[in-house]
Amino acid sequence: MAGEDSPLLGSESSIRDNNRRRIDFNPEHLQVKVLALIGVVAAAVGLFFVRAPKIQVGSPEFPSLLGFCDQVAEVPAIQYLERQQELARTLTANNASALIAESGATMKYYTNVDWALSERPFVMVLKPDNSSKTGVGLTFVVPAFEALRAHENIKKAALPRSLNIKVVEWEESASPYEKIGSVLSPEGEIQLDIAIRLFLAEGINKLTPGRTIMASPEVQVLRMIKSHEEVEIMRCANHATVAAIKEVKKHVGKGISENEIASMTHKALQTAGLTETWVLALINERAALPHGEAGDHKLGSEGVVLIDAGGRLKGYESDITRTFFVSENPKEFNATIVEAWHTVKAAQSAVIEKATLNLPCAEVDTIARQIIDKADYGDYFKHRLGHGIGLEGHEQPYMVQSNTQQSLKPGMTFSVEPGIYVPHQFGIRLEDIVVMTKNGIELLSGGLANSPWEL
Repeated sequence: MAGEDSPLLGSESSIRDNNRRRIDFNPEHLQVKVLALIGVVAAAVGLFFVRAPKIQVGSPEFPSLLGFCDQVAEVPAIQYLERQQELARTLTANNASALIAESGATMKYYTNVDWALSERPFVMVLKPDNSSKTGVGLTFVVPAFEALRAHENIKKAALPRSLNIKVVEWEESASPYEKIGSVLSPEGEIQLDIAIRLFLAEGINKLTPGRTIMASPEVQVLRMIKSHEEVEIMRCANHATVAAIKEVKKHVGKGISENEIASMTHKALQTAGLTETWVLALINERAALPHGEAGDHKLGSEGVVLIDAGGRLKGYESDITRTFFVSENPKEFNATIVEAWHTVKAAQSAVIEKATLNLPCAEVDTIARQIIDKADYGDYFKHRLGHGIGLEGHEQPYMVQSNTQQSLKPGMTFSVEPGIYVPHQFGIRLEDIVVMTKNGIELLSGGLANSPWEL
């Protein structure tokens, strides 16, 4: 029996050991390892992925990836107006008078305006307005000294001309909250975007006591439902990410380091047209860290390689993970690790096949978890099955046991990424992005991994 202190990947000979050894599930050891693993995951959230390091000199050129997504169109301008009108209708149904959001994904979703966060409030106030031809009132409250740049960014957003956009400036010596209050209706609840910072929420609440609430579930779900154009952007972004990982795999062999794999992957993603790329590349037992950090660890003549990568295309994120094996003699590769890979693949496939409309997100997670539990690896699958994705890499809805209130709706996009992580031994994760349709789950990555040897 192989215990956790007797690594399956401790030597090349152990990787070639074809006995179907099982992990020693010692409860005392397991408790210590699980606590350590949870601590590592929590600490890694802050570090997460290293974005776009310096590309290694002499790395492959990846010509097959050039122009990969050149044909993909931007979200049309009219769609921003349609989103605003749908929000206005939802706010009215909620008896709410406005939604306030600061710089970030929600502001981008409704206005196509980009603005970096700072200590100076820059907010969008969007409210129903029956006096407007569009039924929407849109106001930006901005720092006065940034007003010119704010106007330039709004113009760059190329919103429909039918929108009557107002810009209200606040001086450094004055309160931004008074200016925000000046554009609010005197009655009705004021909904705050769930990502708004505490100091802003408190400032608005003091100005309008008893009227502010966090965005309602009906408002929150609007961003979760992706349009055809959004889905097409995400489809190409994820196809490109899969293609990039496949190209990188061709150059992964004995002596290559995690950092070198990460550098190559960044270059491949950028060649395919993605921006703000990020990569997690881990080898052998380091793949047991779900959010580890690439280093100088090198691959021997055999081993496990995990690449989790993505980037942005026209504002939308991709996120793909592939775990593959390297060996001169695949038939002699450690059978326990091969079996674990196929368990993860079976869990992923089951979700694709069984998830249906209106299934609670908690039960989507359960589909995968039951298969991994049945294979006696349940204690080594510690994170949620998946997360929503779109303008943010991680957004609602979340496929997790606690999410019993949210269910699958057409247009929701999310990751399906079961994993098995045995501390100090090996880790396996397979991740693909999907969209929920009226007819079931549709892959946005082109297809699942075929085998540990062929992606």
